[in-house]
Amino acid sequence: MNEKSFPEASNSNTKMSSKVEGNVSCCSGHFRQTEDPPTGGSMLQLLEDVVKVGQTMGYKMDGCVRNIEE
Repeated sequence: MNEKSFPEASNSNTKMSSKVEGNVSCCSGHFRQTEDPPTGGSMLQLLEDVVKVGQTMGYKMDGCVRNIEE
């Protein structure tokens, strides 16, 4: 596939351009490439972080917090 396969991308009036190389779509935008996740952490710490993110986003995490505290 190439840019001709996506006419809406080539005809758009945005500053971002995209192209497809093989099976991977490349975009020259404001995205950073993710790195490998950190290893060696605690599963409980990961769950606590997920709950904190959920609370920050406005989700009700009361049941989750209660289960972690037990």
